[in-house]
Parts: sequence; structure tokens; C-alpha cells
Amino acid sequence: MFNKFLRKSRIVVLLAVLLLLVIVTPASAVQQFAGEWQGAIEIPGSPLGLNVVFTEDNGSLIGLMDIPAQGAYDINLAPLTVENSMITFRLEGIPGDPQVKAELSEDSNEIRGDFEQAGMSFPITLTRKGVAPVEFDISGLDDFADF
Repeated sequence: MFNKFLRKSRIVVLLAVLLLLVIVTPASAVQQFAGEWQGAIEIPGSPLGLNVVFTEDNGSLIGLMDIPAQGAYDINLAPLTVENSMITFRLEGIPGDPQVKAELSEDSNEIRGDFEQAGMSFPITLTRKGVAPVEFDISGLDDFADF
């Protein structure tokens, strides 16, 4: 009887571990960038504040940028390319072919890189607005094998 209980317990535990693995599977690169971001381009004299929204659309990323100090809103960001933690895009309809090449931080809360326009390059930093991504603490499972 005890052996039967032990086998059933093992099955329940195995199912719980499998469920946990599904829950903590990392998000796709596109999903990691999705959300609202706030930051600046570090131009000489004074940083140029930005607001950016990246949205996932059928596995692709689309984006819009606001530059309030210049009265520029809903600037389309395209083509938007995501590869692992790297993102590149151009600001459509803006003279000087502005583009961004940047990288997502390990904690997915910051994007840092270069803003290039008309042959000049300036650092750009964006910080995720709102709640940080959920992090799971699985350290409590360290002794799980002993169970």
C-alpha cells in the first residue's frame, strides 16, 4: 500500500515539475521587447526624451516612438528586426535616415545602444515603464531530488 502511495506521489510531483518548466520557459525575443519604454538620446547639451511602444503582432514586433520636445508623435519604427537580445529599426519619415541599433539588458528592463542620424552617432537608453517582468525563484526546489 505504501508503494502504491509512493508511485502516485511521484507522478504528482513529476507533473508539478513539468508544469513549472512550462511556466518558467523564457519568452521569445520579440516578447521580451514588447511593452512601453521611456528614455533618451544623449545629444550634446541636453538629452532628448523619448517614449517608445513595442507591440507583438503575430510573432513580429511593431513600434511607435514619440519625441515630445520636437512635437513628433507616433513615428513608425520599421523595419523592426529582433535577433536574440539585439534590436534594430529606422524612424520612418524623418530626414537623415535615423536608425537605432541596441541590445536588451539581461534583466529585460533596459535597452542600450546607438542612435545614428546623418552620419552622427549618439547613445540611446530606454527603460521599461511599469512593472518589471515576473522572475521565478526556483531555489526552493534545490532539495527536490531528495524527496
